[in-house]
Amino acid sequence: MKKNIVFLCGFLLLCSCSPKEKEQKKAIPMLSYTSEINLDTVKNNTEVKRNIIIRNTGTANVVIKDIEASCDCTVIDKWDSIIEVGDSSSISVIFSPKHKGVFEKDIVIRSNIESEFSVITLKGYVKN
Repeated sequence: MKKNIVFLCGFLLLCSCSPKEKEQKKAIPMLSYTSEINLDTVKNNTEVKRNIIIRNTGTANVVIKDIEASCDCTVIDKWDSIIEVGDSSSISVIFSPKHKGVFEKDIVIRSNIESEFSVITLKGYVKN
């Protein structure tokens, strides 16, 4: 009889923990960043350098697997591969336009966050 009561109490204790409570304890990496960066007016055939700040606002380390640009006119110079909880990191970007007019260039960050891909868009206008 005592074994049955102990078993029943243990079973009820396990059942009392909802799935949401279990999920809240799971460590989750998250990135916070500005999704659009306006470079304003840029001269054609010049280099524009920017440091883009990204922050880990989650509860687990963010692991940056890769960062790519949508065209050859945008070069990702350097970045940290691991961003610890609460820390920020800088992505060094060099934009070298070859054509005049309005532009939108994407920078795609592949990491271990839930959506895996994060996109930052550079916008502006290139003049002669």
